[in-house]
Amino acid sequence: MNVTATYTRHLAAAAMLVLGSAVAEASVLNLSTGLDASDTLITLGNTPDAHWTVDQPAGGIAPAKVVDATNTGGAFFAWAANGPGSSWITIDPNSLGNGSGTPFSYYRSFTLAASEVASASISGVWGIDDSGDLKLNGNLLSSLVADYSATTAFSAAAGSGFFVAGLNTLTITMTSSDNVWEAVRLQGALTVPEPSMLSLLIFGIPLARRRGRQATPA
Repeated sequence: MNVTATYTRHLAAAAMLVLGSAVAEASVLNLSTGLDASDTLITLGNTPDAHWTVDQPAGGIAPAKVVDATNTGGAFFAWAANGPGSSWITIDPNSLGNGSGTPFSYYRSFTLAASEVASASISGVWGIDDSGDLKLNGNLLSSLVADYSATTAFSAAAGSGFFVAGLNTLTITMTSSDNVWEAVRLQGALTVPEPSMLSLLIFGIPLARRRGRQATPA
């Protein structure tokens, strides 16, 4: 029996299992617009978003609100319908115009431990009416002009240097508006691999390889 070959096969199988576990046990934070505190989609217009806030015309910051066709201001017919994973949000769903004070911004914050910064990543899609920028901690991820389908992809890769230890903020800034039917929509997530899995990938397999070599008959 070729012990070395058998061990190599077992090591490869173990590596695949570890990699699968690392993906399965990654920590995922939903960053989508239009969710309640339990990250369930809000289906009633004029309901505050539990996570996203927005600059107010009179000053200060308050929760953004979901906008749909039932609101006085209403949702623009060209916007992709709300759901199933996200909804359009605005300042005041009962106002037809929400863009007289451009530029103004929407905010979604989250925290990272120092050990998570290098491995964190974000990806998703977004849309805006009318025009604006999507940034992470001031770093530009995407710029848009009137994407009513909310399908423009964005991402911040692990190791990009865009993440920081402590408070991180995803910002959508409305840079241009006709002051008629203004809203934004984002569907995406923050992913952070579990540190224990990363440690196993980095240290566990090389250690097992050394032990296997020591056990191989001369």
